[in-house]
Amino acid sequence: MYAVNKTNIVNEILTRKPKKRVDWVQKRLREELTSPANRDVLYEVLTRKDGRAFALDISGSDAMRVHAAITSALGSFTLRQQRQLSESYVFRQCQGFRKKAGSEDIFVNTPSPARPAPKRSQ
Repeated sequence: MYAVNKTNIVNEILTRKPKKRVDWVQKRLREELTSPANRDVLYEVLTRKDGRAFALDISGSDAMRVHAAITSALGSFTLRQQRQLSESYVFRQCQGFRKKAGSEDIFVNTPSPARPAPKRSQ
């Protein structure tokens, strides 16, 4: 029963508009993730399809906010979940996060093929 309900919740969240998905995740990260069920639903939302399902069409500023919220709440997740969210989490890559040697994460907003950069008039 739990798996079916969890799947339904995750699917419902991922069908929301990007801003609503971001708001939902930020709200959940602000709350205590005391229940393993709540933590696992949030983790599933963030990592479904390697994070691409959640990150689809999220703006650069929202991506930065979510990344900061995930980073600050990382201790609420299991060790396996922490590794996934902090190391090779695709959300960081698809939103343009790049690691520079000896520096913090920075955000580079790169247009995707689905949303090319606007053409400049000369």
